[in-house]
Amino acid sequence: DGLEKFLNVASKSPDTVLGYEFMQDYRVHIKHTSGSPIEDDYETIPYFCLPSNELAHGVIAEPCRSCFDYPNALADLVVGYMGVPYYSLPMTRHPQYVTVRNERGQEMVDLVKSRLDIVPTVSSGDRKPIAVGTARERYPAKEHCSRCGICDTYYISHVKDACAFIGDGMSRIEQLEPEVHGKSRDYSSMDDLHFGITQDMFYATNVRPTDGVQPAQWTGIVTQIAIDMLDSGMVDAVVCVQSDEKDRFTPKPVVARTREDIIAAKGVKPSLSPNLNVLATIEALPDVQKLLFIGVGCQVQALRSIEKYLGLEKLYIMGTNCTDNGPSAEPELASSEFDTSQVRTFLGRMSAAFARLAMPVASSGADVTWRHRVFVYGTLKRGFHNHRLLEKFDARFVCETRTREPMRLVLGDYGVPYLMGPHPDAAGPVLGELWEVDDEALGALDVLEGVDVGMYTRTRVELDEGGKYAFGYVAGPASIAAGIGSEGCAVIEAYDREMHESHYVPKSGRRDGSLGTSAEAQRLNK
Repeated sequence: DGLEKFLNVASKSPDTVLGYEFMQDYRVHIKHTSGSPIEDDYETIPYFCLPSNELAHGVIAEPCRSCFDYPNALADLVVGYMGVPYYSLPMTRHPQYVTVRNERGQEMVDLVKSRLDIVPTVSSGDRKPIAVGTARERYPAKEHCSRCGICDTYYISHVKDACAFIGDGMSRIEQLEPEVHGKSRDYSSMDDLHFGITQDMFYATNVRPTDGVQPAQWTGIVTQIAIDMLDSGMVDAVVCVQSDEKDRFTPKPVVARTREDIIAAKGVKPSLSPNLNVLATIEALPDVQKLLFIGVGCQVQALRSIEKYLGLEKLYIMGTNCTDNGPSAEPELASSEFDTSQVRTFLGRMSAAFARLAMPVASSGADVTWRHRVFVYGTLKRGFHNHRLLEKFDARFVCETRTREPMRLVLGDYGVPYLMGPHPDAAGPVLGELWEVDDEALGALDVLEGVDVGMYTRTRVELDEGGKYAFGYVAGPASIAAGIGSEGCAVIEAYDREMHESHYVPKSGRRDGSLGTSAEAQRLNK
């Protein structure tokens, strides 16, 4: 019932919805079937336009309310949106956070590295199985049960030590991490503290996919790794999730033995699914000695707890950041015309979402006016070439301010300044101005700064004055790939008026094909 309300509120055409994502720009991105009445078959709506008080049951699963292993701490490799700045790209082409936790994870990445566009991050007792169809309350974890599938096998005898929602639950992760990754978490490291044990972290987009992979969820990175591991003989089988043939809203775990099996699972969202109920199938396949398991945190914790009993030669685990919306026991309630609905996902960083919650200044149904805080340090400052854009949209000046940490500022081609992020060799904090803008102005700034092509990335910047955080535009992946921030790039202490007047070239005067010189960007830059 909650999902039906959601689709009808969120979309102008609920009967053509193909799938949707909660993205990092604090909006739900909705993709429609080809030929829908929606322009470009794609629409967005801010999170907090949604009737959240009516969506609680059936949309957010009960076990997710008590789960804190969103980073999937026990997987060898994790792929997901968590922590990635928003690049104004569709859900099928957006970069993902890839976290490598150990050597097995590195093996997986090495297999597909040539296919990926990789960019550094900005931070661095025996019992019988429970019968299928048993009510959730009859499972050991009762209403908190995520139906990981372990209780559907004779491994239920280990459920007290394996289940993430019984007894010590997820606190056992701290004991399991040294066994899995070979070391304990370093709590003096912010990366380890927030994301779990890390060997490497980076943003990645699958830009050279195998035939049949695209368009896939999260640019097809998970699908691509699974296919290449199977094709190369690195594993004998892959546990992944397809949609049930009779009900596309019901997940169906499979033991994939061919690339076609894996491709059939593309686009199926990471969700609460009984992935572990295929363990009996794996044991019945004597030629499966090396296995890749793909799953979310609660499934992975249970699997790690019984790994020693499986008798496998090698087990690889690729985790995803859990994005479940709860079970769909009655798919006919998905929408008034649910035939074309395929998938649904809640996605986004809760800390960012709550920060955004305090910012709307007016709300009426789906029409919301937001005020965004933006830190500007270059051509958008008062008296500089692009400041007219802030004036056009009636932006409100808050104060002069500076970044809290020393940050590196460089001068690129055409006299364009780029903020490179915190750097130990930086001269000091970067001076700038703090402004408040609305949704329309922020969208225009994204176009001007070439966010969609990776010229800049809009991210959160910590400030010394005027409030703790604001949006800021830092050098994007395409600019970094083109040499911005390299040793040959001029490092400057501040972008002043003299430098601007002597070096800056408007977009219309730059060579064809230069980053961020689309017709719309040139119009805004006049």
